[in-house]
Amino acid sequence: MKSILSLCFIWFAAFNRASAQVEATNFNKIVPLIHLNESTDTVYKRLDSLKQARTSSSISRIFDRDIDFGLNHIRIDLGLNNIPFQIDILSVNNRVCLYDVRALDEYDRTLNKKYFKKVEIDSALISDYLKLRNNFYRSHKNTKDLLNDIEYNKSYAMYCGDGSPETKKGKNIDKLVKEKRTKMLEEMLQSISCETQAYGITGFERLIKQGYQPDSLVLRIMDHIEKRNSPVLTCGGCIDGVLVKPYNGK
Repeated sequence: MKSILSLCFIWFAAFNRASAQVEATNFNKIVPLIHLNESTDTVYKRLDSLKQARTSSSISRIFDRDIDFGLNHIRIDLGLNNIPFQIDILSVNNRVCLYDVRALDEYDRTLNKKYFKKVEIDSALISDYLKLRNNFYRSHKNTKDLLNDIEYNKSYAMYCGDGSPETKKGKNIDKLVKEKRTKMLEEMLQSISCETQAYGITGFERLIKQGYQPDSLVLRIMDHIEKRNSPVLTCGGCIDGVLVKPYNGK
C-alpha cells in the first residue's frame, strides 16, 4: 500500500512539474510578442500566429471598450495547450500604452505573480490619464488600483443560471441598498472596471426608486457612464460572459 501511495505521489509531482514547464514555456513565448507603442492589431496577429502553432489552443478578443479620456481597454483570452492566459491592454489611438499578461488557474486567478505575470506601462501617459480620471470621478486611483480594476474578469450579473436565481453579487448589492451604504456604491462608480461600475449604477437606481436623492457628483458620474455605454460582460440565461451595452435607450 505504501509503495502504491509513493508511486502516486511521484507521478503527481512529475505531472505538476511537466505542467509548470509547459505553462512557463508558453508564458515566455507570449510576453516578447507585445510591445509598448505598437499597434494592437499587430499584437493580436502575432498572438494568433502563436496559437496556430500549438494544439488545443484558441484566441478571442473579448472586448475593446472606452474607459474614458481617450483610453480603450482591450482583453484577449489566449489558450495554449489548454492553458489559459488573460491579456489586458490599454491603448491610445490603437497603440499599446499598458499591457498586463497573466497565466490563470482553473478559478481564473493568476497562477503565480512572480513567474506568470508581466506588466509594462507607459508611465507618463498612464500618470496623465489617472490625474484626469481622478479629477473627474473625485477618486484616488493609482497604478496598482488601475491594474486590479482592469484584471477584474467577473461578469456583471444580478441574476444568472437556470431559472435566473440572484447571484452572490446581486445579493450584496441588495444588502448595500437596504443599508443605504452609498459610499461603497460610489466606490463602484469610480472603478475602472465597467462591470463594477454597472453594479454601482444598479445600486443607485434602486435607491432612487425608493426616494433617495444622490448628490450632483454621483448623478453626473452616472449620466457619464450611461452615455458612454461601454459594453460589459454579463450573464444571458445560463450563458456567462455575454458582451452587451447595458444602457441602451438612456
